[in-house]
Amino acid sequence: MSSTSLPNVLGAQSQTGAEFQNIPTRINSTGNNTGTQLITGMDEQIAALQTQLTSIHQVCSEACSSQGDFAGALVHISCCVAIEPDNMVLRNQRGFLRYINGDDEAIGDFQEVLAREPENADAYFNLAMIYFGQERVAEAERNFALAVRFSPGEAENWNNLGVTRFQLGRANEARECFQKAVELDPSYEEARDNLQSL
Repeated sequence: MSSTSLPNVLGAQSQTGAEFQNIPTRINSTGNNTGTQLITGMDEQIAALQTQLTSIHQVCSEACSSQGDFAGALVHISCCVAIEPDNMVLRNQRGFLRYINGDDEAIGDFQEVLAREPENADAYFNLAMIYFGQERVAEAERNFALAVRFSPGEAENWNNLGVTRFQLGRANEARECFQKAVELDPSYEEARDNLQSL
């Protein structure tokens, strides 16, 4: 082969200039969807792996919680939120674990949940618990009232609403809340004790 001729790598015959123009140099998006199918398949596999990884971290978080290792549980649930940031159940769980661990960022998690799910009774309850712990009783009462509004069948919501109303000097309203809690759960000793105390 002379130094001016090209090696024949594309076929049995040498290519002319016109023939080289017909050689594909990139994937043609209209004529060949193999690349698109490959990307779609990879996206589906990644999504499946993310779901599995979230499940693994959730199980680890629950295992840590059951052993009283709330710091470890928080690490795992935070990984879940990093994988699925739009999952409000996970964000609510992280907020609860932050609250248990004394992390002030818990409020942000609950507020984010409520911004997206304004009828989430669990988030209102959890937020109220934080406010109550901070002695912000009026804010706690407001959030317990919203927890009751969106989940009226939970005795604990009613009992805690009664406690805040009692602390705000609204004893008659507190009594009604304790009565409702006992009505919903006759075995709820704390609510019965609160009712008897009044």
